[in-house]
Amino acid sequence: IVYVPGDTPKIYALRVGGKTNEFYMTTIGGTWTNKPEMPLVGSTGKKKKAKEGSAGAYVPEQGRIYALKGGNTLEFFSFNTANDSWKIELDVGKPTGTPAKKVKGGGALAYSSVANGIYAFVGSGTNEFWLYGFSSYLANSSPSGIQGNAKKTNNFAFTITRHPAFVKVAYTLPVKAKARLTIYNAVGELIYTAENDKGYFVIDTKKLPTGIYILRFRANEFKATKKLIIH
Repeated sequence: IVYVPGDTPKIYALRVGGKTNEFYMTTIGGTWTNKPEMPLVGSTGKKKKAKEGSAGAYVPEQGRIYALKGGNTLEFFSFNTANDSWKIELDVGKPTGTPAKKVKGGGALAYSSVANGIYAFVGSGTNEFWLYGFSSYLANSSPSGIQGNAKKTNNFAFTITRHPAFVKVAYTLPVKAKARLTIYNAVGELIYTAENDKGYFVIDTKKLPTGIYILRFRANEFKATKKLIIH
């Protein structure tokens, strides 16, 4: 079940355990209406029913619902609420890895505007936790390292270089301007902020606990977001 806010709030629900992957929508206090079913055939090319571990999360900026099929699969879909259409997305973990087990009981999704993506628990008796990033420079989850090393747009460049004791964040701009770098932890708490016009920031990673962090850069209209994993 997924709640979709708006002028007319809605609730979407996926029926599991049936012969097909029935999908419904209702307004608050209204009646249920049929929506296109989640595809039986997903990334595997085989018919799979939604079962234990299925989950959903709404992304308001996109107007899309993202969903796990569950049922001992890694299949992942999105549903466009504007035109009532389903899309097959990359399997959980792709393209950077593969979970140790497929999604069953305990599978869950949650959207994070800070991370600009969907967090997923695989469940199935594991503690695996993955991130599906939306932007072109924020790749899918990875067990270690930095996602997306460089972003270039016209005369704007943004790069991250990893060193044993620190991370250097370098940038070039077409005009001189003050830049701001902020870092958030996995629960969205601001843990670092700095401004300068020197063309780089140096972050002492020895002071950061092991975990996933989101770096956000902005200088006038130039912006970038990266994921940093400390281990």
